[in-house]
Amino acid sequence: MQYIDKSTHRIEGHQIIDSFLESSWIAQNREYSNFDYDNGLRIRKIILPGNQDISYYSSLKLVILQNQNNYCCYCMKEISDADTTLEHIIPHKTKTQDKFNQYIGIGFDELDRYVIFRVNFDRFTYRATHPQYPHDIAYYNLVASCKSNVHCNHERGSKFLKPLFYDRNIQNKVSYDQEGRAFAEAYENELAILKISTNNNLIVYRRIWNELANVDLYPNPTSDDNINAAILKVALSRNDTELILNNFWDQNRNLIPTKKDDLMKYKWFLTYFNLNM
Repeated sequence: MQYIDKSTHRIEGHQIIDSFLESSWIAQNREYSNFDYDNGLRIRKIILPGNQDISYYSSLKLVILQNQNNYCCYCMKEISDADTTLEHIIPHKTKTQDKFNQYIGIGFDELDRYVIFRVNFDRFTYRATHPQYPHDIAYYNLVASCKSNVHCNHERGSKFLKPLFYDRNIQNKVSYDQEGRAFAEAYENELAILKISTNNNLIVYRRIWNELANVDLYPNPTSDDNINAAILKVALSRNDTELILNNFWDQNRNLIPTKKDDLMKYKWFLTYFNLNM
């Protein structure tokens, strides 16, 4: 896992939200209207040069993806616009101040400085920029997650979760062993909620990348031959050998292209195991 430095794209992120709020200001009523996540940000369009348009949501998602180098904030899968969902750190449907306050003052300056409970946002005073933004549309309260339906954002739901990726020392606190298991004493509960430490597919992928991190496999560790050798070695060391082999190979023991493509999206772990072996 890696630290997400939101400041690198803060200007772009805040410009999008400021523009969205400006488009939500109803001058005659002197109030912001339809400026929430579901009924505003995801729907309203930005008019771009050439009469092209894109939703504020899509524009913000692209900035956030760039900010994260196109990696899922949790499992480190490489993701693109099409397979990304925006994750609210403080759930966007949080209804009470007490629930909101769970995330404030616990050591994450990104939330303390830039995010305000939506109910407390001043909707009757127009500003070009804002010191804090409603939590459901705040750039600092949004990160990019993969769309898996068995781990990460989907598994988290609205459960309380510390934003471990805002921990500047997170790369030293979350570790992965040669068996593909994930550990983080300070964030054990977070890994369990997200299924990062228990999802079998993630464990197998990480273990395969550990095998591929062997220096003898260079200069091309990701050739089909090397991947197949790593898969076989991992499969033979586990109790679910046939299941793993059937997941990766067709009847002729050829690597299934779609499975290889999915494995390659976790290539971040090749660098991790090269540096930590």
